[in-house]
Amino acid sequence: MILNRFVKIIALLFCKLFFLIQGVNRGNIPKMGGVIIASNHVSFLDPIVLTTVIPPVVNFMAKKELFSFNRFFGGFISSVGAFPVNRGKVSKDTIKKAIAVLNSGRALIMFPEGGRSKDGSIQEGEPGCVWLARLTGVLIVPAKIYGSDKAFPVNKSIFHPYPVKVVFGKTFDVRDYSDLSMQELTCILMDRIRKL
Repeated sequence: MILNRFVKIIALLFCKLFFLIQGVNRGNIPKMGGVIIASNHVSFLDPIVLTTVIPPVVNFMAKKELFSFNRFFGGFISSVGAFPVNRGKVSKDTIKKAIAVLNSGRALIMFPEGGRSKDGSIQEGEPGCVWLARLTGVLIVPAKIYGSDKAFPVNKSIFHPYPVKVVFGKTFDVRDYSDLSMQELTCILMDRIRKL
């Protein structure tokens, strides 16, 4: 926990210095209880950017390959709350970890698109996000990141300074839509992200 907070401070200073990071409508994030932050995904920077503008402790899923890609990088993302997930095949261990995060009252960052958008547009979402919200009873806060695709484009291997902003929407309670399917709920969520 101490390491997480220390690394988060370093990441915040980094984002302030290079990206003039700005969080808009952070008051929409509940102060108590677990919550899912559902965001668009356009850059490798997105998890770090979100971590810096969301209050205290957050966790997020990251593809398993990132943990073995580089020992330093794997250790870094672990220290800011990442845990591995197999893309296209979510294991029981990953689900248990996600549920434990939410039940302990922490925020869980999720990218419903499943991967980075190569052209910056918001893609169709996968139902995992709303499924987990329905299972645990937590609220979803839609979020939209602006500028991270310019600061660290998908086809580049190095970042450069560029203003980055995160806008948070009003909470989305899937329990209010018990008659809708997972895919219908996912469409509503993605539409809310697009409109931010």
